[in-house]
Amino acid sequence: MKNQKILLFSLIALLFISACSIQSKVKCANGEEVNHIKKCQEEIEKVAERFARFWEQKDYALMYNMFIPELQKIKSKEDFIETLEFEEKERNVVVRFDKVSKDNDTTAYVYYTITSSLFNSRAPAMKLEFRDSDWRVDAFATYFNEDIKKVKRNAKVLEFIKKATEFRSKSTEISRDSLYTLKLFNIRADSEYCIDFGSQALRTKDIIEEYQKLDVPTEFSKVHSLELEAYNFSYNMNMETKAYCDVVITNEHGMSYEIIKEALQHLNNAQKFDNLTLNRTLEAQALLKSLNASIFQDTITK
Repeated sequence: MKNQKILLFSLIALLFISACSIQSKVKCANGEEVNHIKKCQEEIEKVAERFARFWEQKDYALMYNMFIPELQKIKSKEDFIETLEFEEKERNVVVRFDKVSKDNDTTAYVYYTITSSLFNSRAPAMKLEFRDSDWRVDAFATYFNEDIKKVKRNAKVLEFIKKATEFRSKSTEISRDSLYTLKLFNIRADSEYCIDFGSQALRTKDIIEEYQKLDVPTEFSKVHSLELEAYNFSYNMNMETKAYCDVVITNEHGMSYEIIKEALQHLNNAQKFDNLTLNRTLEAQALLKSLNASIFQDTITK
């Protein structure tokens, strides 16, 4: 009798387990049977489309919520948002969901076409994993592992170098005209060689004012200071040369000893400022070369 009760209990338990197993199966719209409604193809597609919409709308906070926990442990939501806002600020994309391919019961791959004003291309397959009763995204690892503070610093450095190079080119063009004239003055002091040094000085002044507004990385502050000095010396050189020309032109029909002395003083001052401009420029270039080498080395070793 006791054995019969045990057998009966075992049979009931077996039937119960079987019933639960049968009840846990879900039939998807496409006829597929899975053990969770969210594992149906159409449910995976909804997740993929939702992620595409957040991506396209630059809703990085909601994007972050869809990633697997392992990625979220690497970078906080705030840092992820900062990273995407910086990296994607110049890019407005249209994310078109193409298809989902299920690899197995807990893994699927999503395919998108990414379009912007500059390109139209298929994105690499994006992995989805079924975690904690939902599909989570395992992608964007580059952005999660990226040191956004370092990226921003490097971008700031490159922008400074680019702008500084532009200003240097403008200043060189002005100096080339002025230096040529100074050399001619050493051969023959004549108003014939006087160009509009007042205009040259004003152009240099514009460079100085714009150069002072640059967002200077801390490590480039000395370069900025040296080049600013060089531009100021260049400005003074042009002003002294203008003063020399003014004296020569005003007195071109005859100059007394004192006037000649005054003119030569302006010319000597101009040459002095020219030498100072060259010295500061060479100092700045040497320091810049050293910094560039250091930054490159830092980039490849970290």
